[in-house]
Amino acid sequence: MRRKQGFTLMELLIVVAIIAVLLTVAIPAFSGVIERTKKAQALADCRICVSAAAAHLMTDGSAAKETVAQSAGVSGTVDLLETENGGVKRLQYTSIHQVTVLYNGGYAYVEHNSLPDLTTKMNTALQSILEANGGDYSKPSGTSQHGWDLLYEKFVEANGGHDLALTAEEIALTRADVPLYWKPIKAGSGDVFLIAVTGGTSNMAYLIYSGGVYYYHDNGYGRKDRAFVSDQGNYNLDAELNVQTGSRWVQCG
Repeated sequence: MRRKQGFTLMELLIVVAIIAVLLTVAIPAFSGVIERTKKAQALADCRICVSAAAAHLMTDGSAAKETVAQSAGVSGTVDLLETENGGVKRLQYTSIHQVTVLYNGGYAYVEHNSLPDLTTKMNTALQSILEANGGDYSKPSGTSQHGWDLLYEKFVEANGGHDLALTAEEIALTRADVPLYWKPIKAGSGDVFLIAVTGGTSNMAYLIYSGGVYYYHDNGYGRKDRAFVSDQGNYNLDAELNVQTGSRWVQCG
């Protein structure tokens, strides 16, 4: 009677190769399903938060980010909440999976751009703006816009066409009770840094972000406040962040 033989090495290698091909196809598809599920959940949570904020405005006449997130029963955070005429103007929600959705009359996903990446992009954009006008930042040729206006447009564009609101953790570094957004500023040294302001036209900074570090402004009595930061390309950032010069910008942490 003939003895049964096992698989040959070649047969085993073929089976392993087939399994590898199947995994190569299946894993990305499965990952895609997981990501779509996370985005769908974040969108649903954002809708619930908008409804909860509208309910608070109707019954209480006001709405706070923390209260809205709690009453909505969501696991993420409301990073931004703006009201207008008794209704919700803008609301930004970030899920525990770091999916961010912005309500601004409609709903849109917000790409997560790290501040270091955005700063790098803005340094590149700044060079393009300067080169287009021979190094003059005051008013680039061929347009009525100043260089600082063009830099801000590039910043919004790099962030997917939206203003970049501060996260809940960043807001906690300030004493602000209003929504804050990041804005790029050209320093006198030629580098770009970011300030946290109430809107793109404001220059009253609650925070400075430079070189991977956050700075808050001290009012001289140990309390956080805000300070004017020029956006016209001549701000002496090195001196303003140097405590030896009597600066009131203090490193967070």
